[in-house]
Order: sequence, then C-alpha cells, then structure tokens
Amino acid sequence: MLLAVVDLALLNACLLVAATLWNGFPFSLPAVVSTAKWHVTLWLVWTGLSMVLDLYNLARAASATSILPGAAVGALLTALVYLAIPWLAPPIQTRTFVFAFALLAMATVAGWRVVYALLISQPAFYRRVIVLGAGPLARDLARELNRATLAGKANPFQGTGNQVVGLVPSVPSDTRGRSSTSGY
Repeated sequence: MLLAVVDLALLNACLLVAATLWNGFPFSLPAVVSTAKWHVTLWLVWTGLSMVLDLYNLARAASATSILPGAAVGALLTALVYLAIPWLAPPIQTRTFVFAFALLAMATVAGWRVVYALLISQPAFYRRVIVLGAGPLARDLARELNRATLAGKANPFQGTGNQVVGLVPSVPSDTRGRSSTSGY
C-alpha cells in the first residue's frame, strides 16, 4: 500500500511541477481541483501499466537491482501513454513539458523505489534455514549460505535468499548406531 500511495503522489507532483513550469498551468488550489480528471486518468494509466509490468511484486520491490529498470520503464510508459490521451490529460503547449514530465516521472519513481528497496523493505523474503550438525562442515555450509545470499547468488532478487538462523548439533547415537532419542 505504501508503494502505491507514494508512487501516485510522486507522479501527480511531477505532473503539477512540469505543467506549472513548462506548460503555463496556473498553480492554485482551485486550478488543481478543476483538473481532477487529469489526476484520475494518471492514476488509472499508472495502475494498469504497473500491474502489467509487475511493479507491485513485493519480492521484486525489495530488490533495488530488480525493480529499478521496471520502475523507470513503467514511469516512462505511463507519461507517454498518459499524454497521448487528448481530453483527459493537460493540453500540450510545449515539447519541453512532455520531456520534463517524462524525465521527472522516471527519476522520482525510480529513485523512490531504490530508497524503498534499500532502506524500508524488510527481509521478509529471506528463507530461514537451520543447519543440522555443529561440526566444521556445518559451520562451513552456514557460512557459504550466508555469503551466497549477500553476494546475490542464491536468488535472482537481491535482498532475498537464505538466512541461517542456527546450527543444531546432531543427536549422539548409541553403540548400536541408532539415535538415542529415536525410541526404536
């Protein structure tokens, strides 16, 4: 929910900034309210394209390297499709407005998504792992799992992977080769 609210707020802010600075829009509260159809249309275009591009997949959103290209392309496509809708978007007075809106949308949405992935997202997508055994091999396995996760090799999305939560020592066996706690 946080991703969607901030995405939509940023896109609308970019539209207002670009329209005010490069398209002759008289920025005031009555002017913004009277152009509500612009904002609703922008929301609908962004929502449709973000669903098609899978921009609200939380595992992807938790990975800066995975979400950055998708967010930038989604914002660019949203700006271009949005401005191609004649009556429901602001009239284009200058070409600078089109380029400014597209670049502002790409930069702010992509920047927000990187900030979200690096600072806000939680490691909810880590698989928690318990390694059985406490000897040198078990410790090496735990170390390698953690190293692969930090290097991004364990999963295509950085910020996901394995998190070793502990080592469980193996149960000592009795003299007949059976576990002493097995009950057999």
